[in-house]
Amino acid sequence: MNFRSLGWVAFTATASDTLPHAREIWTRLAVGEAGAVAPYEAPPAPPLPVPASISFRQLILGLLGSGFLTADQALAAAETRARPPQLDAIIATLPEDAALAARITWATMFEARRSDPLFAALITAGHATAEQVDELFRQAARL
Repeated sequence: MNFRSLGWVAFTATASDTLPHAREIWTRLAVGEAGAVAPYEAPPAPPLPVPASISFRQLILGLLGSGFLTADQALAAAETRARPPQLDAIIATLPEDAALAARITWATMFEARRSDPLFAALITAGHATAEQVDELFRQAARL
């Protein structure tokens, strides 16, 4: 409703409302003074915040769930920190210093930080979008 004193305000009115002006509004809308009234549709829920970090376990399970890793690759990564071939292929496209940092990060991480240069490099190299990485972190945080 667009109230003179308040401006636009979300407002609900019913035929049995306790406020006289609400009953009047409902009556006027029911007879079609404002045209067809659509049923209320709740706005979509805002996306969950992106976690700043997830555990290495959550990262592996998230990559498995997204289809980036096979079950064998996920198990090898979890047991031995083996880098999957598709990650090695991506790392090979990075500049030498970034590639070395990415290998060290994978081998030593206990948690994956969303701000880690490894994820920025993957995005910059076009292997994922920022939105895809954010969604990976959101999904993995639930695991």
